[in-house]
Amino acid sequence: MTETVSVFPSKHFFVDMLTRDIEFSEAILDLLDNCVDGARRTTKKRHSKTPYQGFWAHIELKDGKLIISDNCGGIPRETAEKSVFALGNPDLESDSHLATFGMYGIGMKRAFFKIGRSARVISQTAEGAFEVKISKDWPTNDTDWNWPLTDINKPFEEAGTVIELSDWHESVKRDLLQFQEVVLNELWYSIATHYTVILKKGFQIMVAGKAVKPKPLTLLFNPRAKKPTQRIMPYIYKAEIFDVKVRVVVGLIGPTPTDDEVEEELDWHRHKGEDAGWTIICNDHVVVYGDKTPLTGWGEERVPRYSGQFGAIFGVADSTKLPLASTKRDIDSSSDIYQIAKSMMTEGTRIFTDFTNKWKPYREEEKVLYDKLQLMEIDKVVAKIPKRDFIEVRGLQWETKYLPDLPKQNEDNPKRQIKLTHRQLEIRTLAEFLFEDHETLPSQVGLECFNRVLREIKP
Repeated sequence: MTETVSVFPSKHFFVDMLTRDIEFSEAILDLLDNCVDGARRTTKKRHSKTPYQGFWAHIELKDGKLIISDNCGGIPRETAEKSVFALGNPDLESDSHLATFGMYGIGMKRAFFKIGRSARVISQTAEGAFEVKISKDWPTNDTDWNWPLTDINKPFEEAGTVIELSDWHESVKRDLLQFQEVVLNELWYSIATHYTVILKKGFQIMVAGKAVKPKPLTLLFNPRAKKPTQRIMPYIYKAEIFDVKVRVVVGLIGPTPTDDEVEEELDWHRHKGEDAGWTIICNDHVVVYGDKTPLTGWGEERVPRYSGQFGAIFGVADSTKLPLASTKRDIDSSSDIYQIAKSMMTEGTRIFTDFTNKWKPYREEEKVLYDKLQLMEIDKVVAKIPKRDFIEVRGLQWETKYLPDLPKQNEDNPKRQIKLTHRQLEIRTLAEFLFEDHETLPSQVGLECFNRVLREIKP
């Protein structure tokens, strides 16, 4: 006799697995992705420099609810019935070509379950409006997999969507009520980072009434240096691979941190170091920021592992389309396109780690290089380098790169580094004797000891 066994899913398991590995801010980013996808579908200025101008999303806390509202065109009723509320995209293959981040079909629902037990969605398009309600009892009933959708009169002046999340989970309630300022500041920073390109292209995001400003993506640049070898210029790679545009740019965002700054984690290293590493942009979204791991080539292919001394190196890999991990805040590193881009990222990183290492004994001379440099938006930096200065890669016109001719040291009397390690009490004793200040940096103490002996033995 043959019988069947039930493989009907448990809502508790489903919800727990969806929300286990994401933070509160990531859940909000998932909801914002839907807003941007709506704007992208709606905009008539797709090829403009500011295609998102006039579109907005507002995040606010009001009467025990977290509310996200937008004017991004709304959700078509047919889409709402067939896919947008499904727990997973029922037609992944047909949607894989779309220039959106909602391809996997889990972001919005994952955010619902992460934040609260109840949700209400009101959406309006040019054709009409509807409301979907999720009660707090729904997750406890494994037999009911439906959400009621009700047609309503148009409630908004513009087509858009409002999402209300209530009956917050205890952890969310604690954070939003007791540490609201900290949580919202972290959210503000996360949005400024991950949506920096979209914000620059006209989209407006407000968090608790405060407009989010895009985090700048800049590099040091001085095209007016008298000698080409005195210029600090970036490495640039541009290509179109399998109909996908790819651009890789890497350079410096500041002077190389000193040993004392790296060791003591002084202000420069704390604030600039978090920006160092590689940022990956896909279809205007920052999916990886400030990565310093093998994902972006650190510690591979003759590139050293990231350390504080490389805290001035900053790179951006930008593509119209790259395979993403299902979290949408990571990259599928096994894809052919990413492997090609990564090889160029590695080449660019190696140029600047070599530069940093070679100038390490020449800290004072190196400072002169940065006197007239200014931070400039990466797009403007790339635009200022003439096309004639790019070379073809493998003889292909659609694949070019710019190799910077970075400043070199005078090797007539080369410098060598002396590095010593002594007990802190001994260093402080010497600092007090030499400078009458026991807080003097260890590097200055060591330098003064060396210079004093050198002066004594020189004729």
